[in-house]
Amino acid sequence: MPETADDLINEIEDLFSNFEKSSQAEYIGVLGSRGGVGASTLSTNIAHALSQIPNTDVIIVDLDINYGTIALSLNLTPHQSIIDLLEDTGRLDELLLERVMLRHGDQLSIIPAPIAVTQNFSLTGRSIEQLLGLIGSMADYIILDLPHGTPTWQSTIFSKLDQVALIVYPDLANLRDAKKVFDQIDEHTNMGPRVNFVLNKVGLSASSELSAKEFETVLNLKPIQLVPFDPKLFGKSLNNGAPIVATDKRSKVSSSIIKIAQNLAGKEEQAKTSNLISKFFKKKQ
Repeated sequence: MPETADDLINEIEDLFSNFEKSSQAEYIGVLGSRGGVGASTLSTNIAHALSQIPNTDVIIVDLDINYGTIALSLNLTPHQSIIDLLEDTGRLDELLLERVMLRHGDQLSIIPAPIAVTQNFSLTGRSIEQLLGLIGSMADYIILDLPHGTPTWQSTIFSKLDQVALIVYPDLANLRDAKKVFDQIDEHTNMGPRVNFVLNKVGLSASSELSAKEFETVLNLKPIQLVPFDPKLFGKSLNNGAPIVATDKRSKVSSSIIKIAQNLAGKEEQAKTSNLISKFFKKKQ
């Protein structure tokens, strides 16, 4: 038995830090309520932030077949793409995966979308399931960068996810579309993944934006984070091919994104638990 409050807190923190994940990864879907809200930019930064956790491998899968930009945003040039993995799933194995995957640092891998627009290829839920099953033992977190809209395979993928992070710009049109996405997730999942949403580009057009409280009233859910609009920072990131969380760690944008990653990883709840226990014992003493 721990003798003091500090001893108890240390034991609980040791349990968290020594906790070993199962062999299956945590699957997190990131998508925008509509185009242009910055979902791919945030998914790239979230993936990078998660990959900075010691001994944590992350794979980000670009499922926006025609317009995916994950590799581009990291200044990487793919020679093969996710299409090479999915056009004949009978050939799908770890050797082919290694040829297709790109590396960004020691712990982040990317399965890229093709560079050119692909007219004659369509994804299927079954082929994506096979890919996700293969990579599930290769990383701690799998980030799926999902296209906006409702492709036929997306409902299948929703049912496989552990979490969803919906990226939303705070205006009326996005509130309507966010409600549609939430309804779609509820419709196609039994228990469903844990659903979160993020308000992005806050301050872009302050006079026409809705408040976080207005979103909460309609969606019955609080945003996990508000990411401020900073065009210079995002432009610099795109031009340099480097995530904001890597190049501008002290910025408000970076701080917001890191908090999103902590929330998705459960680290925020870990910190809250520790703080609450600490406060409890301080009151007792």
